[in-house]
Amino acid sequence: MSDVLEGTVGPKSGLIADWYFDGQLVYLEHSRYRTAPCRPLPGKTPEGTAEWMLAELATAIKLGTAKPR
Repeated sequence: MSDVLEGTVGPKSGLIADWYFDGQLVYLEHSRYRTAPCRPLPGKTPEGTAEWMLAELATAIKLGTAKPR
């Protein structure tokens, strides 16, 4: 799995999450909430996509629609 990129994003609205990219999908790993994997957004790096995913998670938490683990 040497082609896997990974890192940490945040804090965004008080959230921090780990992410990894397997060459096709970006996965966001948060300790309290589940997220769906996402293809990299056009014009964004995998890390940029993970930052966007974290911002979307923050919005979902505020709206009460985030899915807990």
